[in-house]
Amino acid sequence: MDFIRQHQAAPATSEAGPLSWRLALRPVLSFGFLLAAGVLLANAAAAYWNIRTVAATNRWVVHTHQVLTQVQETLSLLKDAETGQRGFLITGERPYLEPYESAVRQVHGRFQRLRELTSDNPNQKARTDELKGLIAQRLEELEQTIRLRREEGFEATRKVVVADRGKRLMDRVRRLMSEMEVEEQGLLERRTAESDARVSRALATVVVVSCLVLVSFFARRLVTDPARARLPSASAAGGGSNGRAARSGGLSAAGPGVEGRR
Repeated sequence: MDFIRQHQAAPATSEAGPLSWRLALRPVLSFGFLLAAGVLLANAAAAYWNIRTVAATNRWVVHTHQVLTQVQETLSLLKDAETGQRGFLITGERPYLEPYESAVRQVHGRFQRLRELTSDNPNQKARTDELKGLIAQRLEELEQTIRLRREEGFEATRKVVVADRGKRLMDRVRRLMSEMEVEEQGLLERRTAESDARVSRALATVVVVSCLVLVSFFARRLVTDPARARLPSASAAGGGSNGRAARSGGLSAAGPGVEGRR
């Protein structure tokens, strides 16, 4: 009987080894879980911040594209005005003024939009302040030559044109607008690079957060699963002990009768 009891008790001893090891690690794993939760929250906050800054950077990239578009369209309208003026000065025919008249109607609105978009940049604001006067002078010179052509003819107009005042004004306009484009292109490159870097950081943060979630999940399973497994084992062990006690009691009760028969 003692051999049977020792043999039946052996599995319980062998199962206690891994269980006790896991229970000993439970405080360590609990601390690790809390630490992982803290890191998880920190990374989630970092991911949120990166996403917000990416959105803000992208808005600045769009803003830079808008500035470049307004610079190009303003310059294009001034060229259209010059084209219409030249056509009318050469021919004297009213239809050749259509590009000029269309450009004059639009150029002030385009340039005003350009000034609004660049009001936050001191360098660009200084250029648009100078451009405002140059554009006004250039449009005034175009109107003057057209009026002379109508009233005094081609020769009077030619004398004004060959003085090159209009060309000098337009050269200064082109130079300032070229400087604006160069600065905006530099801003665009920096903002695009910054946006790409922030996107990479945001993706890296998402990956780290995902890994921490998985680690936390498996660590918690490692801690809680042995505690759940002990309940059926304890019940089985209790049932086995009761069964052995009952059998032992039965043998003890039957013992005198057997001995009497002997």
